This record gives sequence, structure tokens and C-alpha cells, in this order.
Amino acid sequence: MKCISYKESSVAEYLSATAAGWNTRLIVETWKRGDPIATSVGLAVAAIHTRGRHICIVPDEESRLEYETVMKRAVVSEATEIVVGDSVEDVVDRLSGVDFLVVDSKRGEYVKALGLANTS
Repeated sequence: MKCISYKESSVAEYLSATAAGWNTRLIVETWKRGDPIATSVGLAVAAIHTRGRHICIVPDEESRLEYETVMKRAVVSEATEIVVGDSVEDVVDRLSGVDFLVVDSKRGEYVKALGLANTS
């Protein structure tokens, strides 16, 4: 496993330690172009440690390409899956057994995501 150090990684480290400490099997997050990547790196590392899955929901193909490019440079991992969905609703309600969900509270979709998540 290869991981790049980020200057502002305290949140990412906290989320990673929490997800790994709870031995999560399915970690889901939302991300869009321009969002910080440190949290995603932390979640991917947690998934590696727990031998779980890390799914990132992105809104469009441009976001998917940027996310994939940045993550390949930051973490060498097969644990991360990228899912393109116009809205969190389209994707989260299809996932079963979500152990750990990270969404941007600044976006209105986070309340819907929390309500739709089929948690374990």
C-alpha cells in the first residue's frame, strides 16, 4: 500500500481511524470535482485495513475521471469503487449493509442520503 501525506489530514485520519476501529465492511462517501481528496484517502485506507469495500458516489463522468486520477496517485488500492449517479438517491438506496457513510453536509442531499441508507 502506498499513501501520500496531506497537510490538512486530521479529519481524514480521524475518519479513517473511526471506520477502521469499527471494523466497517462497507464505507460509502459522496464526492464531486474540486472537493478535498484527503477524506477519500483516509476512507480507502480504512477499507484496506478492514478488508472492506469503499464506494465513492460521484455526480458525473468528469468527477469520476478526476477522482480516479487523484486517488491512483494517492493510494494504491483495489478497495475503492466509483459509482456515477445524478443524485445520491439513485445510488444509496441500492446499497445494502452500509456501515459508514460520509456525505457533504453543505449539500442538501445529505439528509436524503442518511434517510435512504440501508445500514447494517
